[in-house]
Amino acid sequence: MIKKTIYFILLINSVFCYKFNFIRNTQYNKSHITRRKLCSISPLLITFLAYDKKNKSIDELREEATRIIEIIEAQKDGFNLPKLKEKESLNTDSINNKDIEYILINILDNFKNNDSLKSLNNLKNYCSDSNYIKNTATQKLKNSFNDSKYAILLAKFQKYEILNFKKYNIDDEFEGYEVDTKIFCDYKTMIYNSIQFNDMHYPKENEKETLYYVIYRWNFAKQNNNSFKLESCYLVPNN
Repeated sequence: MIKKTIYFILLINSVFCYKFNFIRNTQYNKSHITRRKLCSISPLLITFLAYDKKNKSIDELREEATRIIEIIEAQKDGFNLPKLKEKESLNTDSINNKDIEYILINILDNFKNNDSLKSLNNLKNYCSDSNYIKNTATQKLKNSFNDSKYAILLAKFQKYEILNFKKYNIDDEFEGYEVDTKIFCDYKTMIYNSIQFNDMHYPKENEKETLYYVIYRWNFAKQNNNSFKLESCYLVPNN
C-alpha cells in the first residue's frame, strides 16, 4: 500500500513540476526536469522503498527506484505541450507601402471631392522641400495644373486605382518608392484637359470598363523621421 502511494505521489508531483517549469520557462522552451535531476533523488526513493520492503537487497531497491524514474520520464514525455512560435519578422516594405498608400488616398480623395485650392493646399502638405509645388503660391499652382496634363486631377476624374509599389535606392541614405495610379474619366474630358492620344489607355472590348484612363507615377522619399514626402509626379505615356 505504501509503495503504491509513493508511486502515485511521485507521478502527480512529476506532472505538476513539469507543467510549472514549462509555464515559467516558455521563453527557453525547455523543462527543468532532467534525467540527471531524477537520478539525484534515487537515494531518497530507495529510502522510502526500504520502509516498504525491508527484506529486499539494496540492488533490488535500486532497480525499483530506477523503474520509478523511468515511469516519471515516460509520463513527462507524454505531454504534447505547445512549442513557442517563432517571432514573425516584420515586413518593413509592406509597412512603408501602407504609409504611402494612406498619403496617396488622402491626396486623391481631396482632388476628387474638394475644390482646387483646398486640394492643392492639401497636396503641398505632403510635398518635400525640394518639390516645386511646396513653395509655389496655390493660385499660381492651380493655373499651372489647368494648363498642363495634370488638369484632370482637379476634380475632373471619376475614380482612381492604385496599381503597384516599387522601391529604389539612389544611395545608402536615400530610400524612394514609385507608385503608379490609374485616373479614370471619359474621353471628352481627357481631350479637353490636354491629354494626348498617346497618353490615354483605352478600355478593351472584352472588359466591362468603359472609361479611359491615364497613369500617373508618384515618387515618395523616406525622411529621417521615417515619414514620406512626395518628390515628384508625372504622367506615364501609353507606349
